[in-house]
Amino acid sequence: MSALPPLPLLALAGLLLAGCGAPAALDPSTDPLAEGNRMVIGGFVESETLVGLPGATVLLGGTNLTQTTDWQGNFRFPPLEPRAYPVEVRLAGYRTQTLVAQPGTNEGSLDFVMVRDVPRDPYQRAEHARGILECAAQAVAVSGSCDDPAGTPVLQNLTTFPFAQAANWRTLVLDLAFDPQSNPGLDGLVMIVRGRDGSTGIASTVGRFSGSTSFTTRLEPGALYPGGDAPITANTTALQVTVEPRGYLADASCAAGQAVGQCPGGVGVGLNVQFDLYVTSFYVTPAPDGFTLRPTG
Repeated sequence: MSALPPLPLLALAGLLLAGCGAPAALDPSTDPLAEGNRMVIGGFVESETLVGLPGATVLLGGTNLTQTTDWQGNFRFPPLEPRAYPVEVRLAGYRTQTLVAQPGTNEGSLDFVMVRDVPRDPYQRAEHARGILECAAQAVAVSGSCDDPAGTPVLQNLTTFPFAQAANWRTLVLDLAFDPQSNPGLDGLVMIVRGRDGSTGIASTVGRFSGSTSFTTRLEPGALYPGGDAPITANTTALQVTVEPRGYLADASCAAGQAVGQCPGGVGVGLNVQFDLYVTSFYVTPAPDGFTLRPTG
């Protein structure tokens, strides 16, 4: 009877036999495609006064991926293959900033402090959004959607839009264009404008504006508008515009709603109310009188 081989030889034989079978599973800790090894790039975009900047465009170098910062200035990309990525942030009125995201270090905590690019020459910038109120109703206590008896919206609406502009603007022109003939049961639309001061971070309602037909609203720094909390400041760097249906009698003849530009006793109903919203920012010099982007044909 032969003697048992020493333990080291048995271990060597086991390794050789293992090499003849199925390949060993890849160690997840070394697999760059394993979920646990993906890197998530995210961060914060803020002004020099440490206030978050919404609406900034974030571009990921070496890819075709882009993100837009939210109302607080945050952004986040989906999980990616671990490697170094240049991340570029662009925002009108600010100098473009670039940082590099490194795996396992700063990938989720990029902090962009944007420096204002103060314009010397007059210029303007226009943005356009298209929305729809698929089921619109306004009554005493109902606004924004047609609800079923349980209070759940029957159809979804695309009615709220964020816009960003640089500080020290001179005029903001907001055009709301729609076809009143396509919904005779609805007496126009209401545009609710909210803004946030880029220096203080304070958000407030700028005003409520309405019309039975397409209309234009012109905003100037320091002015107080119907339905507004306080005068709009020249440092307002973020706008949020919400469009809602307007009820009948939503005009100056309704004393109860005169302060907010609408009548709480009015009733209006519309289906598939489509509208276009244009926001034009003027810098250095104010907008010319009568400026509008609303189609007139």
